Amino acid sequence: MPSAALAVLALLPLLLVAYSVSRRRRRRQRNPLPPGPPKWFLVGNLFNMPTARQYEVFTHWTRVYNSDILHLSVAGKSIIVLSSAAAAHELLEKRSGMYSDRPRMPMVRELMGWEEHSLGLMGYGPRWLLHRKVLQTAFNKGAIPTYNPSLSSLTERLLRDLLRDPAAFMDHFKKMSGALVMLLVYGLDVNSAADPYIHANEAALEGIITAGVAGRYLVDAIPVLKYIPEWFPGAGFKRQARIWREATKHAVEAPFAETCRRMESSNPSSSRSLVVNLTSIQAEGTCNPCFVSSALEDPSPTDLAQIEIVKNSAGSVYTASVDTLRSALSTFVLAMLAYPEVQHRTYAEISRFLQTQEEGEELIFRLPRPEDELGLPYIGAVVKEVLRWRNITPLGSPRPRCDSPAEGLTRPAIPHCVSEEDVYRGYRIPKGAVVLGNVWAILHDETVYSNPDAFNPDRFLGDTPEPDPDAAFGFGRRACPGQHLAKSIIFLSIARILAVFEIHKAIDAEDGVVVVEPSGAYSDGLSVSPLPFKCAFQLRSEEVLEGFFPK
Repeated sequence: MPSAALAVLALLPLLLVAYSVSRRRRRRQRNPLPPGPPKWFLVGNLFNMPTARQYEVFTHWTRVYNSDILHLSVAGKSIIVLSSAAAAHELLEKRSGMYSDRPRMPMVRELMGWEEHSLGLMGYGPRWLLHRKVLQTAFNKGAIPTYNPSLSSLTERLLRDLLRDPAAFMDHFKKMSGALVMLLVYGLDVNSAADPYIHANEAALEGIITAGVAGRYLVDAIPVLKYIPEWFPGAGFKRQARIWREATKHAVEAPFAETCRRMESSNPSSSRSLVVNLTSIQAEGTCNPCFVSSALEDPSPTDLAQIEIVKNSAGSVYTASVDTLRSALSTFVLAMLAYPEVQHRTYAEISRFLQTQEEGEELIFRLPRPEDELGLPYIGAVVKEVLRWRNITPLGSPRPRCDSPAEGLTRPAIPHCVSEEDVYRGYRIPKGAVVLGNVWAILHDETVYSNPDAFNPDRFLGDTPEPDPDAAFGFGRRACPGQHLAKSIIFLSIARILAVFEIHKAIDAEDGVVVVEPSGAYSDGLSVSPLPFKCAFQLRSEEVLEGFFPK
């Protein structure tokens, strides 16, 4: 028997080679895979897969192989990269029924609970569709005007923060992002980044930031390991996952329970008192109108299943949106420093428009309002160009944020996953392949956008405007349901900031002469945001101060 066992072991490498050769022959008889860089035996592109600025490398390979659809393979896992609007539209939009699933990701999705609580990480199916419907109903384009009072209040608070401490503008952008989610989703008015609900969500995000690093946990490569008990040697990942799962659950349930408690206080006869005991958090105040209160007042059944859908849908919003606004507004500031003529034109449009609102001979100072958007087309074009010029998710899949360049190098996006084998332009797309939309290539396509590296809002104006950067918000059924709200808050923030402040390059504090040039550097990875930089926000006039901020 020992000699027989040794013979089997000796033959094992030959059997593996024979299996690989046989598999290749069978593949040759089918449609070919899309072109791509050379692959090594067994490991595929493991050693030539880019680890930095992947979207730019993929765009370069698109030119090298003269194909807008690429195939890569890492340890047997197929990756499909789509680098044109046509390819992304055909597969991720028109065939979205096959391309809307997510890769398995056992550590994050299953052990940590994000499969249950996050629309972005939830697998495609009936449960995902129910959650998606709730969010689409709340944040469709027609519903945005109902949020205008909150948007106005939060952007005015942002202006006051910039007036008080302009050097911390990135912190103010981040603070407004968190406050926006808490107010619009839960009806909770927070005015500090240290708010317990914001802190709970940040703690949950720390877990996914750590666990989402590719290759950090063996369970992602060998999913069966998820079943070993916590006490088993080497099962530290199970214990850590439980801690993060509890943090995730608290972040989702705590603000939801507080909103329900306030709803019950306003309406003691409400049948929804069953959800109030999810947490022991107590606070004073009534429930402001918000996504949760509106969804729970919907005439549809309010049983436990419906309540869970609303709770999880609400919990998805913070994860998906907290960094989008900060990154977009920081990109806007960079663009104003690099293209001062755009800033001058934007302010000129604001001035002309507000002067048309003048009553009698006295000029009425007021801030731009959400309903002014149609009268400020150039600012609308600036918003589109911010989203196109330095897209936040250059590989097309919104994902929880990273706070440093080092994290950005290893943070994964949340790609699409094809649920069954498909054929496109004669190329075979294997079942289970990871599919990435190369948004950077799509929004910097020289055949679509003239001089794509330049910040030029005029491209979206005139008789023959260039296409809107819709790809910035994803594709198909996985497109961001909050994109209309995001564009509205970015528009109002830009209009109000430039109505009150002129943005300049910073001056060195020591000699007061040397101009501090912003590096314009961004964090790397599949999601990007500007690295911290300095600039100056100069109040336009004392009249503006008195008109916009009366004592």
